[in-house]
Amino acid sequence: MSVLRDVRCALLCLAFLATAPVQAAGGAGAGDPVADAYCRYVTERAHAESARLLVPAATAGFGLVHGTEALIGQGLADALLPRAAVGLRYDLAEVRRGLLTLRLGEAECDRHRAERQLRARSARAVPDAERRGWAAKAAVLEQALPQALEIVSNVERLVGGGEAMLTDLSATAVRVEALRAQLADARLEQEARAATAGPPPDGLDAAAEAWAQAEARVASLDGRIRASRAWEVTLRGGWEQVYRTDGLRPADSRIPFYGLVSIAISPGLLWQGRADERAAEARRAWAAAGGDEASEALTLQRARLVATLRHDRQRRTEVHRHLEELQGYLREVERAGGGRAARIREALWFEDVRARADAAFLDARAEGLAALLGEPGGER
Repeated sequence: MSVLRDVRCALLCLAFLATAPVQAAGGAGAGDPVADAYCRYVTERAHAESARLLVPAATAGFGLVHGTEALIGQGLADALLPRAAVGLRYDLAEVRRGLLTLRLGEAECDRHRAERQLRARSARAVPDAERRGWAAKAAVLEQALPQALEIVSNVERLVGGGEAMLTDLSATAVRVEALRAQLADARLEQEARAATAGPPPDGLDAAAEAWAQAEARVASLDGRIRASRAWEVTLRGGWEQVYRTDGLRPADSRIPFYGLVSIAISPGLLWQGRADERAAEARRAWAAAGGDEASEALTLQRARLVATLRHDRQRRTEVHRHLEELQGYLREVERAGGGRAARIREALWFEDVRARADAAFLDARAEGLAALLGEPGGER
């Protein structure tokens, strides 16, 4: 039975609590100053709430009581005699509640860290995918640049020999400069995205699952704390003395110490567990529907990623189709002879490089977005 298990847990904790204080926790050292500050807040708040629960309460009382049977022979059985008592009270349910409160502080810290990681991963998801795309595009342009310089040098020789016109050289030089500009832009964009993206994320689903598990742990601890209020196992002990009215002398010679164990259980505990389960299920449904801020942000970001991935897949299909057409044009021009055909072939080559760079960008970005969304990224 869960109540008996809770009582056993509280009993086992008494020896530890009697010899050592409970240490603060909260996942420190994660390198996030904002999360560290929040974790200090929730863990110290938990310690403040649990401080009075984890130590015995001192009790004291003074009043008048009827004489006991042991005082009948002294003619004091019907008298009202002064009574004084001091002692300690220790509720094992409060001990358990205090320990759960400390764990709840840790769980709230973990949930906050998971939420911040989810937000950070979501924020850098697109920059990281774009960084991959710009890196792939820059690689294609870097590979093509030496051949482009060789082409412009060849046209210069042809112009010097009268086999080509200055307009041909000017057009080729413009294409080479455009290729250089595209390469510079790709490198710049790659560096900018690398600064924004940070370490490559391993997918939004993993971060979302970590946040969901942290949220579920907080809800579970909340329920267990509520359940701990439905029962009591109270230990009472101390010193008690009844006095005579003539001089306040002890009324009898019995040992003036007492001890008492009392147990109380609320029948509502039988229904509380089912209600907690329904509450947890409703909380998960609310989060899945984007009810809280973190879930809403994740839903919106996922929608953006899905739309971007769909656009990239459509666009790269068009670019790859254009590449196939360019390859066909190049093969036809190569079969033709003459200087004019050579100039057309060079123009088509520059267009082919541009298209291959665009295709590399779209392929890499789509692959990165698909990895984040847990979808196959190689399909076109």
